[in-house]
Amino acid sequence: GSLRKAADVRGEARIVNHSSTARWVGLPLSESYLSPSEKGALGGDLTPFRMNRYHHSKLCNALFTIALHHKFRERGIENVKVLVADPGLAATHIVDNVGLSTGKLREAYLYFAKHFVPFQSAADGAVPLMQCSFGEDSKSGSFYAPARLGMYGEPTLVIQEGKAVETNPIKGFSERYVLDQNQQKLMWLKSEEAVDEKFFSD
Repeated sequence: GSLRKAADVRGEARIVNHSSTARWVGLPLSESYLSPSEKGALGGDLTPFRMNRYHHSKLCNALFTIALHHKFRERGIENVKVLVADPGLAATHIVDNVGLSTGKLREAYLYFAKHFVPFQSAADGAVPLMQCSFGEDSKSGSFYAPARLGMYGEPTLVIQEGKAVETNPIKGFSERYVLDQNQQKLMWLKSEEAVDEKFFSD
């Protein structure tokens, strides 16, 4: 395909996905969030339920990345790298887009952000993504996130080549969901079901 052609021409190709600190904020991957459902079945427009769906979407991005890395390596594909980034907390319009544009909940959110967790600029939030995309030392199966609480600061490795990084500076947070092979398999199978085809023929 086009990725293999690009890798042959340039020496390598990359697939880079975007996750979020929201991957931590919720339960393990649930099949109910990966299957067709009736309107309102997953909580409707109430903010906690919307955030839970957001959590699942960002966890899925990370799970699929690590699963794809393993699939490539099992097939001897070494010149296509698959990576994922977490921007941390950045000053974008996400607060408005998740329903916190008015009211006490927005005030509480902004107070917390102002007094406890410094927001990065949107440009700084893009740095982990740039590391994945252009870093000469970036390896496939790697996950870059901000070093300070996973929310701000320079990008650091939390997963490398599909494995936990022992020196991960983000204390108190675990990538156990992302590294769970059963969750990776579930994400992979439901993704294939969604498009009604196998991603690999063998």
